[in-house]
Amino acid sequence: MALSVPLLSEDQLLCPICLGVFVEPVSTPCGHNFCMSCLSSYWDSSAPVCFCPVCNESFSVRPQLRVNTFISGLSQSFSSLQLRQEPQTSVLCDVCTAPQQDALMSCVECLSSFCSDHLDPHHRVPGLRRHTLIPPDTSLQDRVCPQHHQLLHSYCTEEGALLCAGCEGAHSKHKTLPLEQAHKKLRDQLEPDEAKITSLIQEKVQRVCSIRETKAQRHEETRRVITQSEKVLQDVLKKVQKSHKDLVQKMEEKQQQADSEADALVEQTEQEIARLIETQTKLQELKQTEDPLIFLKKHPNLSLVSLNSLSTLNVRDNEGLKEMSKSLESCISLIKEFLEKLDRELFSLKNNLC
Repeated sequence: MALSVPLLSEDQLLCPICLGVFVEPVSTPCGHNFCMSCLSSYWDSSAPVCFCPVCNESFSVRPQLRVNTFISGLSQSFSSLQLRQEPQTSVLCDVCTAPQQDALMSCVECLSSFCSDHLDPHHRVPGLRRHTLIPPDTSLQDRVCPQHHQLLHSYCTEEGALLCAGCEGAHSKHKTLPLEQAHKKLRDQLEPDEAKITSLIQEKVQRVCSIRETKAQRHEETRRVITQSEKVLQDVLKKVQKSHKDLVQKMEEKQQQADSEADALVEQTEQEIARLIETQTKLQELKQTEDPLIFLKKHPNLSLVSLNSLSTLNVRDNEGLKEMSKSLESCISLIKEFLEKLDRELFSLKNNLC
């Protein structure tokens, strides 16, 4: 049973800009079709922004146009079908002088066309009555063998050649048929061929639909993966930035604490220096005292008390910062290893997509 496909209407093969049948049809990323010259001129006039004349979707970068071979083939087939369906030019009588009348029949032996008046001899004269008359034909010369200049009357089924009486000798061992029989036989064979072609058209149309659907799905999946990768990387960056912010805050707090302790120690030490200077002054005065009684009254425990009261506190060293620096270097090394691994995996993924 022959398969059928939905017929395309003329509107589906017309350019929305020039309203004519597509010439070098191209497709935009949004899926609409135009003549290449029409769309190029339209975009030239709307520069620098390019957008679809049908749905007004804009494109940040001007798309590179390529001829859509599938639609181009349909347009050419449709144009050919229109030409075949157009009424043929009337055939004029070859015998009439001006004004020439329309031919009623054509004679394949005479290779001429005749109006009703000039066709009359073919009905009366016995020799002309044996001629073959056909509907008016403008290509009578095609019915004559170009080699022997005789009428083509048979068909070689083995070589697919049209034969005249002069050609029959070269095809004497081949199977030949009269033109009418060959025409009927080969025309009957067209039906299964047509059904096969119709089935192939359906298959190819479905294939195109499947490819477009796959393309759309791939676009969607690509956008999803890109969005997901951006989110993951942003999360990683946020965590790294937060960790760095916390680290800086903690280090600044520790620095402030160390500064406070150092300032307090400096103040305490300066006070002790002042007391030592005072003690030193007293010792110098005592050393200059000549009266033994007065000397001995001032001397007991004077130097010992001052020296024993000195502070033994020290400023904290930076060992903690050194340990923190080592830990930070270790973290940076791990991050670098992670980024290098990520680069290798992305490079491998890129090669697999090529």
